[in-house]
Amino acid sequence: MADSRTADKFVVRLPDGMRAMVEGKAIDLHTSMNTFVVQAISEKLARGIRQELLLDALERATNQRAHQALQQPRLIGWRTADYLFETADRAVADNWSAHNTMLPIFEGDPVTKLAAPELQGAPS
Repeated sequence: MADSRTADKFVVRLPDGMRAMVEGKAIDLHTSMNTFVVQAISEKLARGIRQELLLDALERATNQRAHQALQQPRLIGWRTADYLFETADRAVADNWSAHNTMLPIFEGDPVTKLAAPELQGAPS
């Protein structure tokens, strides 16, 4: 910090009772009121920077998850282990499960006879 005679000075008008609170806290921390106020301002400024960094990181993570979700193959139906029975109807597949192993069919499965359903709102 610069010499106190040449350092920037700024007069602050405090609400009633705040000066006593600052003084008490500075005494508790074994520091001057000036140091306490400068640290409080520094922390407030740094908090804004940290908040922006966290929001940017959250936005990047959200965008990355959305991108990954688009790359996941869609579930289009269920089949028996030997591909003898296929259906896009979950209720029908549930009836098989007591007697056969039920396996998922994902979009792009080269063996399935099921066509991938059209996405809602997709242009024709």
